[in-house]
Amino acid sequence: MDDKIENAENIIKFWMESSDQNHVTMQHLMLTKDYNWALFLGHLDIL
Repeated sequence: MDDKIENAENIIKFWMESSDQNHVTMQHLMLTKDYNWALFLGHLDIL
């Protein structure tokens, strides 16, 4: 059971870090007015 909990924690950590990275990239895309890709990454960020 501990292995499942540890695996779930690793998965959650991965998605949280990925979301943070997507948010930073989205902000850079907004600055360059690449709104289509910014919107795409933004929807990944809030899921």
